[in-house]
Amino acid sequence: MKAADIGETPDESSADVARSLQDLRSRSGATYADIAMRIAALRVAAGVSPSAARVARSTVFDAFKADRARLNPALVAEIATVLGEDDAAVASWRERATKAALVRRDPAPHSEKRPQVATDLPAAATLPPLTAPATTARAGWWERHSVALILLTVCIAANLLGHRFVSALQVPLFFDMMGTAIASIALGPWHGVLVAVATNVVGMALSNPASIFFTAVNVAGALLWGYGVRRFGMGRTVLRFLLLNLLVAFVCSVIAAAIIVFALSGKSFHPLDDLARSWMALGQGLLPAVFSSNLVTSVADKLIAGFVTLVVLGSLGPVADRISLPRDTVFRRLQAPTRATARAHGPQRTRTLET
Repeated sequence: MKAADIGETPDESSADVARSLQDLRSRSGATYADIAMRIAALRVAAGVSPSAARVARSTVFDAFKADRARLNPALVAEIATVLGEDDAAVASWRERATKAALVRRDPAPHSEKRPQVATDLPAAATLPPLTAPATTARAGWWERHSVALILLTVCIAANLLGHRFVSALQVPLFFDMMGTAIASIALGPWHGVLVAVATNVVGMALSNPASIFFTAVNVAGALLWGYGVRRFGMGRTVLRFLLLNLLVAFVCSVIAAAIIVFALSGKSFHPLDDLARSWMALGQGLLPAVFSSNLVTSVADKLIAGFVTLVVLGSLGPVADRISLPRDTVFRRLQAPTRATARAHGPQRTRTLET
């Protein structure tokens, strides 16, 4: 729409502008949530951080209310932009909103009172460069999810590399769940499940067909790590996290032993088969021997995975805020302080020592 087509009238009220905005939205077919998302993407494309760029749906909805006392000209201009208005039309919308914000009409339609000037107007922010809504939406999506996608890819690669390491050197460990632990805690349990399934499916294709049977083991670890830390507070202290890793080791051993005995006829195609045979030589049955060998190996494996997870997540720094890493956890407390924080605490420590 061109500026000349907007229908600007002298001494418009905020209600007049709001009704015009309603007409514009109706023609575009956009929902209030769509508009809020597009505005956030527009701001991100202009260099605003994703957290600062967010705008509530209720804030957008209020801009369309005819009974609103004043309008934010900057927000009105952003709404016009994401609804497809050209540069001149956006400038006209901003001007109309600015003039309407300065005028408070008396409720009586034919009142003789002079308009009052509002002194507490909201500050008008500079509108970001105009960009097509679809383009900014894609840019905003990548900005929000890029770190998570990269982390998921790295976690899957870490699991596969660990699996290859064990296969090549015949190490009596697993090393195929470190990435699962990191993804489950950093991103959520179901992200960990995604890493777990991808690891075993790709592992089956690359090396050992039996890997697909152990998908359930990896998935169980993902759910325990994810929900344990994020919902049940098992990551608040090092001791709690240690206990969580031991629980993961036990549950994974139970599931793995059942798979080996009942689905694979007692063979896991892993170096721990030798350990199971040693237990059987001491008089244990197949299931207890397989479980015992798995438990010994799994405890060591999960403790190592937990330590690696502590180091990795404790080193994320500002990235932790972009992946919603739980705040009240040992991972947050292990993160190195920023230089600004160090400088802020430095003089305080000096004064304490002097006193």
